[in-house]
Amino acid sequence: MPGMVKTVAPVSPIETKPVVSSSYIDAKEDIPLPKRYYDYFGTKWESLEFDRDGQKELNYIWNMTKDRIRDHNISSILSYVDRLSHRLGSPEVGQSRYNKIYNYLIVNNNINALLDEKKIYERKRK
Repeated sequence: MPGMVKTVAPVSPIETKPVVSSSYIDAKEDIPLPKRYYDYFGTKWESLEFDRDGQKELNYIWNMTKDRIRDHNISSILSYVDRLSHRLGSPEVGQSRYNKIYNYLIVNNNINALLDEKKIYERKRK
């Protein structure tokens, strides 16, 4: 049959080396977040060097997301943050996406803490 391969050329083995992951920033010791996380929000970690509030917000979102999902790989975390971002809608003028998510998480945690205190109080009253 035309187009069919009749013989296979011999293949010699190729020596391979392990791939070094470049997904983590190794230039700064105090920034443990993956580079893809910064890229998702469209921020450069160099610009956050002087913006400690922005860095604090990104760290808070990262930690809260890791606490809420079972799988702690970067794809699952970004997927969760992306779904949350879409659910919240676009940020106001002058507000960053991570700031809107941060504010939502703070309010949500405060409400959950108040509801927990309410349950404890109601149990004590019985």
